[in-house]
Amino acid sequence: MWGGAIPLYYESQCAAEDCLDLYPLLEDAQREILLRDKHHLFRRSLRSGYDGAQHQTPEWRNTKRLDQDQKTVRDYGLSSGSTVMLLICTTPAPLQVFVRNEKGQTKTYDVTEDETVDQLMRKIYQKEGTPVDQQRLIYNGRQLDSGRKLQDYNIVSGSTIHMTLRLRGG
Repeated sequence: MWGGAIPLYYESQCAAEDCLDLYPLLEDAQREILLRDKHHLFRRSLRSGYDGAQHQTPEWRNTKRLDQDQKTVRDYGLSSGSTVMLLICTTPAPLQVFVRNEKGQTKTYDVTEDETVDQLMRKIYQKEGTPVDQQRLIYNGRQLDSGRKLQDYNIVSGSTIHMTLRLRGG
């Protein structure tokens, strides 16, 4: 029923060509799962397209998107040796973190793990009005340093960061 696996070639804009042996009746959703697992990608970070040409590098403007979960490899007209172009989106997944101020008020912020402490401080200023130079952010007993990334402190979705105020000297 399945027939033999056929090699499909995958090229991306930032990675070398790769080959994945797939069965012709494998659904697109299953193919995407295999690709995401192989390349350690999130669900929405992968798009693929095919231009119908054998053994040629497709360009995005000429490709048909391969994004209908119920379609099979055969439904797209892919055959042994077909090249599929991958677009790997590198936008990090958003996280929701909580910032609790000295008054006990907690506000939610959408951030990414590669954002810097300075970027979070600017978001706090925009939402709460607390000047950046007066903010002191603490997570798990450690003060967050300017210029460092949130991921440096293992901040994940649902983390609570405490904000205290720096006193102005005078």
